[in-house]
Amino acid sequence: MKENVYLPLLSLVIGWSLLAFITGLEWISYIALFIGMIGILSEKLAKKIMGYIHLLIQFIFQTFQKILLTLIYYLVFFPISLLNKKKNELNTWIEVHPKENKQLEKLW
Repeated sequence: MKENVYLPLLSLVIGWSLLAFITGLEWISYIALFIGMIGILSEKLAKKIMGYIHLLIQFIFQTFQKILLTLIYYLVFFPISLLNKKKNELNTWIEVHPKENKQLEKLW
């Protein structure tokens, strides 16, 4: 099945256009126009652009996944553990005293 390059490129152009409309920055609309024109004129360049976009998405995913998990740990789980330790000031370790067993002294 032939890969359709135009659909992701169209969504990219629409996303940039909406971003330009919301922010009011004119240069963003030029980027959207440039990407759209490249997609119309050359399929090879459109595939290259989509390849670079996929690399960028993978990099962002790998980076922000670690950042997000770290933030969840330090902002959610770490304060909960500190509050739990403050609430339960009892020692959670069990002290074990070995019993004196004279039967095990001379096994042989």
